[in-house]
Amino acid sequence: MSKSAKIERLFQRLADIESETYLDYYEDERQTKTDLNNSLESKKGEIIKMVKELQKMGISYSDIISKIKSLGKNHSENVWYFGQPALEDPTGHGSGYYEGDDKRKIKKHEKCYWTLKIINDMKNAEKMLKTEYSYKKREEEGDLPELDDEIKQKIYQYLKGMKKKQKKSKRKSKRKSKRKSKRKSKRKSKQI
Repeated sequence: MSKSAKIERLFQRLADIESETYLDYYEDERQTKTDLNNSLESKKGEIIKMVKELQKMGISYSDIISKIKSLGKNHSENVWYFGQPALEDPTGHGSGYYEGDDKRKIKKHEKCYWTLKIINDMKNAEKMLKTEYSYKKREEEGDLPELDDEIKQKIYQYLKGMKKKQKKSKRKSKRKSKRKSKRKSKRKSKQI
C-alpha cells in the first residue's frame, strides 16, 4: 500500500469513528447520550494514535484539521451518513437519519466536531509544552535579559496555571467516572 493510500485510509477512519459511533447511538433508541459519550471516550486513544501516526508521516495539525473538517462536511451531506436523500431516489436508501427523530439528533457529531476538538486539544498541548520548554531553556541560559523580573514572573505564572487547569480537568473526569461506577454498583445491588 502506498503512503498516500495509507494516509487517506487513516483520514477516512478518523472521520468514520465519530460518525459511525454516533449513528449506532442514533439507531439504537435504548442508548442514551451518556452511552454515546462513553463509547466515544473509549475510542479517544485510537484517535490520538492515528493523529500521531499521521504526524509521523509528515502531516501537520492544520492539514489534519482541514481534512477532517472536509470529511465531516461530506458526512453531513452524504445520504449514507446524515444527508438528505435525493428527490429522484425516494427508495429509502441511506442511513434514514435525515427523516428520523429530531429529539435524538446531536448536530455537532454530524460534522466530526468531537474529533476536531481532540485534535485541537493535542495541538494546543504540544504548543504549550514547546513554549514552556523553550522558556525554561532560555531562562537557564540566562537568555532573557530584555524581560524584567515582573514580566518573567507573569509568564511563569501563566504557564503554571495552564498546567493546573489540565490537571483539574483530568481530576474532574476521573471523579465523574468514579461517580458513574458507584451509581452502577448501587443499581446492581438494588436489583439483587
